[in-house]
Amino acid sequence: MKRVVIVLCLVLYASALLVTERTGAPQGWERKDRAPQEQEFEFKIFLKQRNLDKLERIVYQVSDPTSPRWLKYLTINEILDIVAPEKSTVEPVFNWLKKAGISSNKIENYRDSLRVVSDVQTIERLFETQLYTYTREEDSQTIYRQWGKASVPSDVAAVVDLFTGINDFLPLRKSTPAHPAEAPVNGAAADLGTVVPSTLRRLYNIPKRSITHPKSSVGLVEFLNDFSFNPTDLQTFQNQTDSIGTNVSKIVGPYVPNYPDLESTLDVQYATAIADNITIWFWTAKGWLLDFSQKFFNSPEVPNIISMSWGTSENQQCQASSNDCNGLTSREYVTRANNEWMKIAGRGVTMFAASGDNGAPGNGNVYCTNYFWDVLNPLFPSDSPFITSVGASMLLPDTNPGRGPFPPICKAYPCSNSSTEGVCTTPGAIITTGGGFSVYSIRPSWQETAVKAYLNSGVFLPSFYFNSSNRAIPDISALGHNYLVVKGGQWWKVDGTSASTPVWAAMVGLINDKRLNAGKKTIGFIAPLLYRLYGENKNAFTDITTGDNGCTEVCCIEDGYRATVGWDPVTGLGTPKYDVLEQYLFNL
Repeated sequence: MKRVVIVLCLVLYASALLVTERTGAPQGWERKDRAPQEQEFEFKIFLKQRNLDKLERIVYQVSDPTSPRWLKYLTINEILDIVAPEKSTVEPVFNWLKKAGISSNKIENYRDSLRVVSDVQTIERLFETQLYTYTREEDSQTIYRQWGKASVPSDVAAVVDLFTGINDFLPLRKSTPAHPAEAPVNGAAADLGTVVPSTLRRLYNIPKRSITHPKSSVGLVEFLNDFSFNPTDLQTFQNQTDSIGTNVSKIVGPYVPNYPDLESTLDVQYATAIADNITIWFWTAKGWLLDFSQKFFNSPEVPNIISMSWGTSENQQCQASSNDCNGLTSREYVTRANNEWMKIAGRGVTMFAASGDNGAPGNGNVYCTNYFWDVLNPLFPSDSPFITSVGASMLLPDTNPGRGPFPPICKAYPCSNSSTEGVCTTPGAIITTGGGFSVYSIRPSWQETAVKAYLNSGVFLPSFYFNSSNRAIPDISALGHNYLVVKGGQWWKVDGTSASTPVWAAMVGLINDKRLNAGKKTIGFIAPLLYRLYGENKNAFTDITTGDNGCTEVCCIEDGYRATVGWDPVTGLGTPKYDVLEQYLFNL
Protein backbone atom coordinates (compact mmCIF):
# COMPACT_ATOMS: atom_id res chain seq x y z
CA MET A 1 0.00 0.00 0.00
CA LYS A 2 1.39 3.41 -0.96
CA ARG A 3 2.23 5.66 1.99
CA VAL A 4 2.66 9.43 2.28
CA VAL A 5 4.62 11.40 4.85
CA ILE A 6 2.74 13.63 7.29
CA VAL A 7 3.66 17.30 7.16
CA LEU A 8 3.98 19.73 10.04
CA CYS A 9 0.72 19.66 12.01
CA LEU A 10 -0.20 16.53 10.08
CA VAL A 11 -2.42 18.34 7.62
CA LEU A 12 -2.96 15.87 4.81
CA TYR A 13 -3.85 16.45 1.19
CA ALA A 14 -5.13 13.79 -1.16
CA SER A 15 -4.17 15.74 -4.28
CA ALA A 16 -0.75 16.99 -3.16
CA LEU A 17 1.19 14.59 -0.98
CA LEU A 18 3.67 16.58 1.10
CA VAL A 19 6.84 15.22 2.68
CA THR A 20 8.64 16.45 5.82
CA GLU A 21 11.03 15.20 8.44
CA ARG A 22 11.31 16.59 11.95
CA THR A 23 14.96 17.18 12.69
CA GLY A 24 14.69 19.82 15.39
CA ALA A 25 12.64 20.49 18.50
CA PRO A 26 10.26 23.48 18.44
CA GLN A 27 11.42 26.69 20.05
CA GLY A 28 11.24 26.41 23.82
CA TRP A 29 10.91 22.62 23.73
CA GLU A 30 13.64 20.09 24.49
CA ARG A 31 13.62 16.56 23.11
CA LYS A 32 14.40 13.99 25.79
CA ASP A 33 14.33 10.17 25.68
CA ARG A 34 12.12 7.91 23.60
CA ALA A 35 8.58 7.71 24.91
CA PRO A 36 8.01 4.60 27.09
CA GLN A 37 6.85 1.87 24.72
CA GLU A 38 4.07 0.61 26.99
CA GLN A 39 2.79 4.07 27.86
CA GLU A 40 -0.86 4.66 26.95
CA PHE A 41 -1.22 7.53 24.52
CA GLU A 42 -4.08 9.18 22.66
CA PHE A 43 -4.43 11.11 19.44
CA LYS A 44 -7.32 12.53 17.42
CA ILE A 45 -8.27 12.06 13.77
CA PHE A 46 -10.38 14.79 12.18
CA LEU A 47 -12.12 13.37 9.11
CA LYS A 48 -13.03 15.44 6.08
CA GLN A 49 -16.48 16.96 6.45
CA ARG A 50 -19.20 17.75 3.93
CA ASN A 51 -22.12 20.19 3.53
CA LEU A 52 -20.42 22.87 5.62
CA ASP A 53 -22.13 25.60 3.63
CA LYS A 54 -25.49 24.07 4.49
CA LEU A 55 -24.72 23.99 8.21
CA GLU A 56 -23.49 27.59 8.08
CA ARG A 57 -26.78 28.72 6.56
CA ILE A 58 -28.73 26.92 9.26
CA VAL A 59 -26.59 28.38 12.07
CA TYR A 60 -27.25 31.89 10.79
CA GLN A 61 -30.96 31.13 10.38
CA VAL A 62 -31.39 29.88 13.95
CA SER A 63 -29.68 33.11 15.07
CA ASP A 64 -31.96 35.38 13.00
CA PRO A 65 -35.22 36.56 14.63
CA THR A 66 -36.76 37.07 11.17
CA SER A 67 -36.14 33.47 10.09
CA PRO A 68 -38.66 30.63 10.47
CA ARG A 69 -35.74 28.65 11.97
CA TRP A 70 -35.16 31.20 14.76
CA LEU A 71 -33.95 29.39 17.93
CA LYS A 72 -34.64 25.94 16.42
CA TYR A 73 -31.32 24.53 17.55
CA LEU A 74 -30.01 21.24 16.23
CA THR A 75 -29.06 18.12 18.14
CA ILE A 76 -25.63 16.51 17.95
CA ASN A 77 -26.88 13.84 15.56
CA GLU A 78 -28.78 16.31 13.38
CA ILE A 79 -25.57 18.29 12.91
CA LEU A 80 -23.51 15.19 12.21
CA ASP A 81 -26.10 13.99 9.72
CA ILE A 82 -25.23 17.14 7.77
CA VAL A 83 -21.42 17.31 8.05
CA ALA A 84 -20.12 13.81 8.84
CA PRO A 85 -18.68 11.83 5.93
CA GLU A 86 -20.46 8.78 4.59
CA LYS A 87 -19.50 5.71 6.56
CA SER A 88 -18.21 3.92 3.48
CA THR A 89 -15.74 6.69 2.64
CA VAL A 90 -13.85 6.39 5.92
CA GLU A 91 -13.48 2.59 5.96
CA PRO A 92 -9.77 2.92 5.05
CA VAL A 93 -9.16 4.69 8.36
CA PHE A 94 -10.75 1.90 10.41
CA ASN A 95 -8.95 -0.76 8.37
CA TRP A 96 -5.65 1.04 8.96
CA LEU A 97 -6.24 1.16 12.73
CA LYS A 98 -7.38 -2.46 12.85
CA LYS A 99 -4.34 -3.66 10.91
CA ALA A 100 -2.11 -1.98 13.49
CA GLY A 101 -3.83 -3.93 16.26
CA ILE A 102 -6.01 -1.15 17.69
CA SER A 103 -9.28 -2.70 18.82
CA SER A 104 -12.65 -1.01 18.39
CA ASN A 105 -13.01 -0.43 22.15
CA LYS A 106 -9.98 1.88 21.94
CA ILE A 107 -11.67 4.08 19.35
CA GLU A 108 -14.31 6.70 20.16
CA ASN A 109 -16.15 7.31 16.90
CA TYR A 110 -17.70 10.79 16.71
CA ARG A 111 -18.60 10.27 13.03
CA ASP A 112 -16.58 13.23 11.73
CA SER A 113 -13.65 12.67 14.10
CA LEU A 114 -12.09 9.89 16.16
CA ARG A 115 -10.33 9.68 19.49
CA VAL A 116 -7.86 6.82 19.50
CA VAL A 117 -6.06 5.38 22.53
CA SER A 118 -3.24 2.85 22.32
CA ASP A 119 0.28 2.27 23.56
CA VAL A 120 3.29 4.14 22.20
CA GLN A 121 4.78 1.21 20.33
CA THR A 122 1.54 0.57 18.45
CA ILE A 123 1.20 4.22 17.48
CA GLU A 124 4.82 4.30 16.32
CA ARG A 125 4.08 1.33 14.10
CA LEU A 126 0.88 2.94 12.86
CA PHE A 127 2.63 6.13 11.69
CA GLU A 128 6.01 4.52 10.90
CA THR A 129 7.71 6.99 13.19
CA GLN A 130 9.27 7.37 16.63
CA LEU A 131 7.71 9.14 19.61
CA TYR A 132 9.85 11.07 22.06
CA THR A 133 9.33 12.91 25.32
CA TYR A 134 9.42 16.69 24.91
CA THR A 135 9.56 19.14 27.80
CA ARG A 136 9.13 22.91 28.03
CA GLU A 137 10.68 24.36 31.15
CA GLU A 138 8.91 27.72 30.96
CA ASP A 139 5.49 26.26 31.78
CA SER A 140 6.45 22.74 32.98
CA GLN A 141 4.77 20.99 30.04
CA THR A 142 5.68 17.39 29.18
CA ILE A 143 4.24 15.71 26.09
CA TYR A 144 4.97 12.85 23.67
CA ARG A 145 5.42 13.81 20.03
CA GLN A 146 6.87 12.45 16.80
CA TRP A 147 10.50 12.70 15.61
CA GLY A 148 11.89 12.08 12.14
CA LYS A 149 9.57 10.93 9.37
CA ALA A 150 5.94 9.95 9.82
CA SER A 151 3.59 8.49 7.24
CA VAL A 152 0.09 7.21 6.63
CA PRO A 153 -1.42 5.29 3.68
CA SER A 154 -2.60 7.46 0.81
CA ASP A 155 -6.20 6.18 1.06
CA VAL A 156 -6.23 7.33 4.70
CA ALA A 157 -4.79 10.71 3.74
CA ALA A 158 -7.59 11.15 1.20
CA VAL A 159 -10.30 11.21 3.88
CA VAL A 160 -8.50 12.97 6.76
CA ASP A 161 -8.23 16.71 7.39
CA LEU A 162 -5.65 16.53 10.16
CA PHE A 163 -4.43 14.73 13.26
CA THR A 164 -3.73 16.18 16.69
CA GLY A 165 -1.49 14.66 19.33
CA ILE A 166 1.23 13.37 16.99
CA ASN A 167 3.18 16.34 15.66
CA ASP A 168 1.41 19.46 16.97
CA PHE A 169 2.83 21.32 19.97
CA LEU A 170 0.92 23.28 22.58
CA PRO A 171 1.16 27.09 22.55
CA LEU A 172 3.03 28.79 25.34
CA ARG A 173 0.77 29.83 28.15
CA LYS A 174 0.89 33.57 28.90
CA SER A 175 0.86 34.59 32.54
CA THR A 176 -2.16 36.51 33.78
CA PRO A 177 -1.33 40.24 34.00
CA ALA A 178 -1.53 40.97 37.74
CA HIS A 179 0.28 42.35 40.77
CA PRO A 180 -0.34 42.18 44.52
CA ALA A 181 -3.15 44.51 45.61
CA GLU A 182 -0.76 46.43 47.88
CA ALA A 183 1.47 47.38 44.94
CA PRO A 184 1.13 50.90 43.50
CA VAL A 185 -0.49 51.25 40.08
CA ASN A 186 1.73 52.85 37.45
CA GLY A 187 0.31 55.45 35.11
CA ALA A 188 -1.89 58.38 36.05
CA ALA A 189 -4.04 57.97 32.93
CA ALA A 190 -6.22 55.36 34.63
CA ASP A 191 -8.48 55.80 37.62
CA LEU A 192 -6.56 54.39 40.58
CA GLY A 193 -9.56 52.75 42.23
CA THR A 194 -10.05 49.00 42.12
CA VAL A 195 -12.89 47.16 40.41
CA VAL A 196 -15.19 44.78 42.28
CA PRO A 197 -18.54 43.26 41.24
CA SER A 198 -20.50 46.23 42.62
CA THR A 199 -18.41 48.51 40.37
CA LEU A 200 -19.60 46.56 37.35
CA ARG A 201 -23.21 46.52 38.54
CA ARG A 202 -23.21 50.28 39.08
CA LEU A 203 -21.47 51.11 35.79
CA TYR A 204 -23.53 48.77 33.59
CA ASN A 205 -26.84 48.76 35.53
CA ILE A 206 -26.65 45.02 36.20
CA PRO A 207 -29.32 43.89 38.69
CA LYS A 208 -28.99 41.39 41.49
CA ARG A 209 -31.33 38.49 40.97
CA SER A 210 -32.03 35.59 43.33
CA ILE A 211 -34.63 33.61 41.32
CA THR A 212 -33.00 31.32 38.79
CA HIS A 213 -34.02 28.62 36.36
CA PRO A 214 -32.41 25.17 36.79
CA LYS A 215 -31.39 25.06 33.11
CA SER A 216 -29.58 28.41 33.16
CA SER A 217 -25.81 27.93 33.06
CA VAL A 218 -22.44 29.53 32.29
CA GLY A 219 -19.26 27.57 31.58
CA LEU A 220 -15.67 28.72 32.19
CA VAL A 221 -13.14 26.95 29.96
CA GLU A 222 -9.47 26.71 30.96
CA PHE A 223 -6.49 25.37 29.00
CA LEU A 224 -2.79 24.50 29.37
CA ASN A 225 -2.75 22.94 32.85
CA ASP A 226 -4.82 25.72 34.42
CA PHE A 227 -6.78 23.31 36.58
CA SER A 228 -7.38 25.28 39.72
CA PHE A 229 -9.43 27.69 41.75
CA ASN A 230 -9.84 27.48 45.51
CA PRO A 231 -13.34 27.30 47.08
CA THR A 232 -12.13 29.04 50.25
CA ASP A 233 -10.82 31.94 48.19
CA LEU A 234 -14.16 32.07 46.40
CA GLN A 235 -16.07 32.26 49.68
CA THR A 236 -13.76 35.00 50.97
CA PHE A 237 -14.23 36.96 47.75
CA GLN A 238 -18.00 36.71 47.89
CA ASN A 239 -18.13 37.75 51.55
CA GLN A 240 -15.76 40.70 51.15
CA THR A 241 -17.42 41.99 47.97
CA ASP A 242 -21.02 41.55 49.15
CA SER A 243 -21.77 39.20 46.26
CA ILE A 244 -24.74 36.85 46.35
CA GLY A 245 -22.65 34.51 44.24
CA THR A 246 -22.91 30.80 43.76
CA ASN A 247 -20.63 27.82 43.97
CA VAL A 248 -19.23 26.00 40.97
CA SER A 249 -21.52 23.00 40.72
CA LYS A 250 -20.20 21.18 37.63
CA ILE A 251 -16.52 20.39 37.03
CA VAL A 252 -15.27 18.65 33.88
CA GLY A 253 -11.63 17.63 33.55
CA PRO A 254 -8.70 17.84 36.00
CA TYR A 255 -9.21 20.04 39.05
CA VAL A 256 -6.51 20.86 41.63
CA PRO A 257 -8.02 23.23 44.25
CA ASN A 258 -4.95 23.31 46.49
CA TYR A 259 -2.92 25.18 43.86
CA PRO A 260 -5.14 28.03 42.66
CA ASP A 261 -4.23 29.85 39.47
CA LEU A 262 -4.97 33.52 38.80
CA GLU A 263 -6.73 32.91 35.48
CA SER A 264 -9.18 30.37 36.85
CA THR A 265 -9.58 32.39 40.04
CA LEU A 266 -10.48 35.53 38.08
CA ASP A 267 -12.97 33.71 35.85
CA VAL A 268 -14.71 31.92 38.69
CA GLN A 269 -14.91 34.82 41.15
CA TYR A 270 -16.44 37.29 38.68
CA ALA A 271 -18.70 34.89 36.80
CA THR A 272 -20.23 33.64 40.05
CA ALA A 273 -20.59 37.20 41.39
CA ILE A 274 -22.41 38.57 38.34
CA ALA A 275 -24.43 35.48 37.36
CA ASP A 276 -26.30 35.26 40.66
CA ASN A 277 -27.17 31.66 41.57
CA ILE A 278 -26.85 30.44 37.98
CA THR A 279 -25.26 27.02 37.48
CA ILE A 280 -21.53 27.53 36.88
CA TRP A 281 -19.41 24.96 35.02
CA PHE A 282 -15.62 24.76 35.36
CA TRP A 283 -14.23 22.90 32.32
CA THR A 284 -10.50 22.18 32.08
CA ALA A 285 -9.32 21.04 28.66
CA LYS A 286 -6.48 18.74 27.77
CA GLY A 287 -4.70 19.75 24.61
CA TRP A 288 -5.65 22.83 22.62
CA LEU A 289 -8.69 24.16 20.78
CA LEU A 290 -9.53 21.28 18.47
CA ASP A 291 -9.18 18.76 21.26
CA PHE A 292 -11.54 20.78 23.46
CA SER A 293 -14.09 21.45 20.72
CA GLN A 294 -14.26 17.75 19.85
CA LYS A 295 -15.06 16.76 23.43
CA PHE A 296 -17.40 19.68 24.07
CA PHE A 297 -19.51 19.26 20.96
CA ASN A 298 -19.94 15.53 21.54
CA SER A 299 -20.91 15.89 25.22
CA PRO A 300 -24.68 15.39 25.70
CA GLU A 301 -24.90 17.98 28.48
CA VAL A 302 -23.08 21.30 28.13
CA PRO A 303 -23.55 24.83 29.52
CA ASN A 304 -25.66 27.36 27.60
CA ILE A 305 -22.75 29.81 27.48
CA ILE A 306 -18.98 29.40 27.55
CA SER A 307 -16.27 31.95 28.29
CA MET A 308 -12.73 31.38 26.99
CA SER A 309 -10.07 33.76 28.27
CA TRP A 310 -7.47 32.03 26.11
CA GLY A 311 -5.97 32.32 22.66
CA THR A 312 -2.85 32.84 20.60
CA SER A 313 -2.05 34.50 17.30
CA GLU A 314 -4.21 33.15 14.51
CA ASN A 315 -1.29 32.39 12.20
CA GLN A 316 0.59 30.53 14.94
CA GLN A 317 -2.03 27.93 15.85
CA CYS A 318 -0.05 24.99 14.53
CA GLN A 319 3.04 25.46 16.65
CA ALA A 320 5.22 22.86 15.00
CA SER A 321 8.54 24.62 15.57
CA SER A 322 10.20 27.97 15.74
CA ASN A 323 10.03 28.46 11.99
CA ASP A 324 8.21 25.59 10.27
CA CYS A 325 4.62 26.29 11.34
CA ASN A 326 3.82 28.52 8.40
CA GLY A 327 0.51 30.17 7.55
CA LEU A 328 -0.65 27.25 5.40
CA THR A 329 -0.82 24.74 8.23
CA SER A 330 -2.20 27.27 10.67
CA ARG A 331 -4.88 28.10 8.12
CA GLU A 332 -5.92 24.44 8.03
CA TYR A 333 -6.03 24.26 11.82
CA VAL A 334 -8.08 27.46 12.08
CA THR A 335 -10.44 26.39 9.30
CA ARG A 336 -11.21 23.07 10.99
CA ALA A 337 -11.54 24.71 14.40
CA ASN A 338 -14.02 27.20 12.94
CA ASN A 339 -16.05 24.28 11.61
CA GLU A 340 -16.15 22.88 15.14
CA TRP A 341 -17.21 26.23 16.62
CA MET A 342 -19.93 26.38 13.97
CA LYS A 343 -21.21 22.97 15.09
CA ILE A 344 -21.28 24.13 18.72
CA ALA A 345 -23.16 27.28 17.71
CA GLY A 346 -25.66 25.06 15.91
CA ARG A 347 -26.46 23.43 19.25
CA GLY A 348 -27.44 26.86 20.61
CA VAL A 349 -24.36 27.52 22.75
CA THR A 350 -23.21 31.13 23.16
CA MET A 351 -19.41 31.42 22.98
CA PHE A 352 -17.32 34.36 24.18
CA ALA A 353 -13.54 34.67 23.79
CA ALA A 354 -11.03 37.30 24.87
CA SER A 355 -9.59 39.53 22.14
CA GLY A 356 -6.13 39.51 23.73
CA ASP A 357 -3.92 41.65 25.96
CA ASN A 358 -1.23 42.81 23.53
CA GLY A 359 -3.11 45.29 21.40
CA ALA A 360 -3.05 45.22 17.62
CA PRO A 361 0.50 43.71 17.55
CA GLY A 362 -0.86 40.70 19.44
CA ASN A 363 0.87 37.72 21.01
CA GLY A 364 2.85 37.20 17.79
CA ASN A 365 4.59 40.59 18.08
CA VAL A 366 4.81 41.27 21.81
CA TYR A 367 8.21 43.01 21.49
CA CYS A 368 7.21 45.08 18.43
CA THR A 369 10.08 43.66 16.34
CA ASN A 370 8.19 42.08 13.45
CA TYR A 371 7.88 43.80 10.10
CA PHE A 372 5.16 44.10 7.47
CA TRP A 373 3.28 40.78 7.40
CA ASP A 374 3.52 39.96 11.10
CA VAL A 375 3.16 43.40 12.68
CA LEU A 376 -0.56 42.98 13.44
CA ASN A 377 -1.64 39.64 14.90
CA PRO A 378 -5.32 38.96 15.73
CA LEU A 379 -6.07 36.39 18.39
CA PHE A 380 -7.75 33.05 17.75
CA PRO A 381 -10.32 31.74 18.68
CA SER A 382 -11.57 35.28 19.37
CA ASP A 383 -11.64 36.12 15.65
CA SER A 384 -13.71 33.08 14.71
CA PRO A 385 -16.93 34.09 12.90
CA PHE A 386 -18.91 31.89 15.32
CA ILE A 387 -17.52 33.33 18.57
CA THR A 388 -18.28 36.70 20.16
CA SER A 389 -15.05 38.61 20.73
CA VAL A 390 -14.64 40.66 23.91
CA GLY A 391 -12.22 43.57 24.33
CA ALA A 392 -11.37 45.66 27.38
CA SER A 393 -11.96 49.20 28.65
CA MET A 394 -10.70 50.89 31.80
CA LEU A 395 -12.03 53.58 34.11
CA LEU A 396 -10.61 57.08 33.77
CA PRO A 397 -10.49 59.87 36.39
CA ASP A 398 -13.98 61.33 36.58
CA THR A 399 -14.99 64.86 37.61
CA ASN A 400 -18.54 63.67 38.27
CA PRO A 401 -18.07 60.29 39.95
CA GLY A 402 -20.84 57.92 40.85
CA ARG A 403 -21.66 56.66 44.31
CA GLY A 404 -21.30 53.27 45.98
CA PRO A 405 -22.35 50.96 47.34
CA PHE A 406 -18.88 50.00 48.50
CA PRO A 407 -18.40 46.50 49.94
CA PRO A 408 -16.10 45.76 52.92
CA ILE A 409 -12.97 45.11 50.81
CA CYS A 410 -13.06 48.71 49.54
CA LYS A 411 -11.91 49.89 52.98
CA ALA A 412 -8.60 48.13 52.46
CA TYR A 413 -8.34 48.71 48.72
CA PRO A 414 -10.34 51.81 47.71
CA CYS A 415 -12.74 51.00 44.92
CA SER A 416 -13.32 53.19 41.91
CA ASN A 417 -16.38 55.41 41.74
CA SER A 418 -15.64 56.66 38.22
CA SER A 419 -18.25 56.36 35.49
CA THR A 420 -16.00 57.30 32.56
CA GLU A 421 -14.50 54.55 30.41
CA GLY A 422 -11.59 54.69 27.98
CA VAL A 423 -9.53 52.21 25.98
CA CYS A 424 -7.69 49.79 28.26
CA THR A 425 -4.05 50.39 27.34
CA THR A 426 -0.57 50.70 28.78
CA PRO A 427 0.91 52.58 30.53
CA GLY A 428 -2.24 53.31 32.52
CA ALA A 429 -3.05 49.58 32.59
CA ILE A 430 -0.87 46.47 32.52
CA ILE A 431 -2.36 45.36 29.19
CA THR A 432 -3.67 46.79 25.93
CA THR A 433 -6.93 45.46 24.55
CA GLY A 434 -6.53 43.37 21.40
CA GLY A 435 -8.32 43.87 18.13
CA GLY A 436 -7.97 43.81 14.37
CA PHE A 437 -8.83 41.74 11.31
CA SER A 438 -8.62 37.97 10.86
CA VAL A 439 -5.86 36.58 8.67
CA TYR A 440 -7.99 33.73 7.32
CA SER A 441 -11.72 34.15 8.01
CA ILE A 442 -13.84 36.30 5.71
CA ARG A 443 -16.12 38.88 7.30
CA PRO A 444 -19.60 37.57 8.10
CA SER A 445 -22.51 39.53 6.70
CA TRP A 446 -23.88 40.44 10.13
CA GLN A 447 -20.99 42.83 10.84
CA GLU A 448 -20.53 44.16 7.30
CA THR A 449 -22.37 47.45 7.76
CA ALA A 450 -20.68 48.39 11.04
CA VAL A 451 -17.16 47.52 9.89
CA LYS A 452 -17.54 49.22 6.50
CA ALA A 453 -18.65 52.38 8.29
CA TYR A 454 -15.39 52.29 10.27
CA LEU A 455 -13.24 51.70 7.20
CA ASN A 456 -14.96 54.56 5.35
CA SER A 457 -14.97 56.99 8.29
CA GLY A 458 -11.64 58.63 7.50
CA VAL A 459 -10.10 57.37 10.74
CA PHE A 460 -6.37 56.63 10.68
CA LEU A 461 -5.69 53.07 9.45
CA PRO A 462 -2.47 51.13 10.00
CA SER A 463 0.01 51.32 7.16
CA PHE A 464 1.05 47.72 7.73
CA TYR A 465 -0.74 44.81 6.09
CA PHE A 466 -4.16 43.77 7.33
CA ASN A 467 -7.05 42.26 5.39
CA SER A 468 -9.89 44.75 5.67
CA SER A 469 -12.29 42.24 4.04
CA ASN A 470 -12.00 39.74 6.87
CA ARG A 471 -13.67 39.08 10.22
CA ALA A 472 -13.09 42.05 12.52
CA ILE A 473 -12.73 42.03 16.32
CA PRO A 474 -13.64 42.76 19.03
CA ASP A 475 -17.43 42.79 18.91
CA ILE A 476 -17.96 44.39 22.31
CA SER A 477 -15.98 45.29 25.45
CA ALA A 478 -16.21 45.70 29.22
CA LEU A 479 -13.87 46.77 32.02
CA GLY A 480 -10.57 44.92 32.01
CA HIS A 481 -8.35 46.81 34.45
CA ASN A 482 -7.67 46.63 38.19
CA TYR A 483 -10.03 43.78 39.13
CA LEU A 484 -9.64 42.65 42.74
CA VAL A 485 -9.37 38.89 43.20
CA VAL A 486 -8.23 36.74 46.11
CA LYS A 487 -5.86 33.83 45.45
CA GLY A 488 -4.24 31.76 48.15
CA GLY A 489 -5.63 34.17 50.75
CA GLN A 490 -3.89 37.17 49.15
CA TRP A 491 -5.63 39.98 47.26
CA TRP A 492 -4.44 40.77 43.74
CA LYS A 493 -5.18 43.42 41.12
CA VAL A 494 -5.68 41.80 37.72
CA ASP A 495 -5.93 43.19 34.19
CA GLY A 496 -7.04 41.60 30.96
CA THR A 497 -9.67 40.76 28.42
CA SER A 498 -9.63 37.68 30.63
CA ALA A 499 -11.65 39.81 33.03
CA SER A 500 -14.14 41.35 30.61
CA THR A 501 -14.95 38.05 28.89
CA PRO A 502 -16.46 36.12 31.84
CA VAL A 503 -18.35 39.29 32.83
CA TRP A 504 -20.07 39.37 29.44
CA ALA A 505 -20.81 35.64 29.69
CA ALA A 506 -22.34 36.15 33.13
CA MET A 507 -24.50 39.09 31.97
CA VAL A 508 -25.93 37.07 29.09
CA GLY A 509 -26.44 34.24 31.57
CA LEU A 510 -28.77 36.55 33.54
CA ILE A 511 -30.71 37.37 30.37
CA ASN A 512 -30.99 33.69 29.44
CA ASP A 513 -32.23 32.99 32.95
CA LYS A 514 -35.00 35.56 32.60
CA ARG A 515 -35.98 34.11 29.22
CA LEU A 516 -36.08 30.56 30.57
CA ASN A 517 -38.26 31.61 33.50
CA ALA A 518 -40.65 33.16 30.96
CA GLY A 519 -40.81 29.92 28.97
CA LYS A 520 -38.50 31.14 26.21
CA LYS A 521 -35.36 29.55 24.76
CA THR A 522 -31.82 30.71 25.45
CA ILE A 523 -30.29 33.17 22.99
CA GLY A 524 -27.52 31.02 21.42
CA PHE A 525 -25.14 32.62 18.90
CA ILE A 526 -25.37 36.24 20.06
CA ALA A 527 -22.95 38.25 17.91
CA PRO A 528 -25.37 38.85 14.99
CA LEU A 529 -27.99 40.05 17.49
CA LEU A 530 -25.60 42.59 19.02
CA TYR A 531 -24.96 44.15 15.62
CA ARG A 532 -28.68 44.03 14.88
CA LEU A 533 -29.36 45.88 18.14
CA TYR A 534 -26.72 48.48 17.28
CA GLY A 535 -28.28 48.95 13.83
CA GLU A 536 -31.62 49.71 15.46
CA ASN A 537 -30.29 51.77 18.36
CA LYS A 538 -26.90 53.47 18.10
CA ASN A 539 -27.11 54.31 21.81
CA ALA A 540 -27.49 50.69 22.91
CA PHE A 541 -23.81 50.58 23.93
CA THR A 542 -21.46 53.09 25.54
CA ASP A 543 -19.26 54.13 22.63
CA ILE A 544 -15.56 54.73 23.40
CA THR A 545 -14.39 57.15 20.72
CA THR A 546 -10.79 58.05 21.64
CA GLY A 547 -7.65 56.00 22.21
CA ASP A 548 -5.85 53.25 20.32
CA ASN A 549 -4.45 49.73 20.71
CA GLY A 550 -0.96 50.25 19.29
CA CYS A 551 0.82 48.99 22.43
CA THR A 552 1.52 45.54 23.80
CA GLU A 553 2.30 44.84 27.45
CA VAL A 554 5.91 45.92 26.85
CA CYS A 555 6.18 48.30 23.85
CA CYS A 556 4.25 50.39 21.33
CA ILE A 557 4.06 50.79 17.57
CA GLU A 558 2.76 53.77 15.61
CA ASP A 559 0.30 51.75 13.58
CA GLY A 560 -2.29 50.45 16.00
CA TYR A 561 -6.00 50.86 15.33
CA ARG A 562 -7.76 54.00 16.55
CA ALA A 563 -11.08 54.24 18.36
CA THR A 564 -13.76 56.34 16.72
CA VAL A 565 -17.53 56.82 16.67
CA GLY A 566 -19.32 53.50 16.13
CA TRP A 567 -17.70 50.11 15.81
CA ASP A 568 -13.89 50.02 15.77
CA PRO A 569 -11.22 47.30 16.15
CA VAL A 570 -10.32 48.63 19.60
CA THR A 571 -13.46 48.28 21.74
CA GLY A 572 -15.95 47.03 19.12
CA LEU A 573 -19.50 48.37 19.47
CA GLY A 574 -18.68 49.58 22.97
CA THR A 575 -19.46 48.52 26.52
CA PRO A 576 -22.85 47.28 27.73
CA LYS A 577 -25.91 49.09 28.93
CA TYR A 578 -27.40 46.06 30.60
CA ASP A 579 -30.95 47.34 30.88
CA VAL A 580 -31.08 48.10 27.14
CA LEU A 581 -29.46 44.77 26.27
CA GLU A 582 -31.80 42.77 28.50
CA GLN A 583 -34.93 44.45 27.21
CA TYR A 584 -33.94 43.85 23.60
CA LEU A 585 -32.86 40.22 23.98
CA PHE A 586 -35.71 39.28 26.30
CA ASN A 587 -38.33 40.60 23.91
CA LEU A 588 -37.04 38.65 20.91
